[in-house]
Amino acid sequence: MLEWVEITVAPIWEHNALFSIESFYGIAPDGTELKNSEDITLYLLKNAHVAVVPGFGFEAEGYIRISYAASMEQLERGLKQIKDALSEIK
Repeated sequence: MLEWVEITVAPIWEHNALFSIESFYGIAPDGTELKNSEDITLYLLKNAHVAVVPGFGFEAEGYIRISYAASMEQLERGLKQIKDALSEIK
């Protein structure tokens, strides 16, 4: 269960979901300011080693797009890595 994120699924995008990430805007452990979905996307790539897509390209700033066209094991591992990385933001 993903109690730590608000999930909004866009039904027109098969195998993709939008996750609200505005509450994670802040300062990364290395001092980088995270102020939009692109910043969060780059932070997650560097720190969680997962690739997500910033929401601004879908007129959904404040969200990231995650594909769920993967095995449950891969999804659980990736989401845990995202959760761990986001928990380090101040």
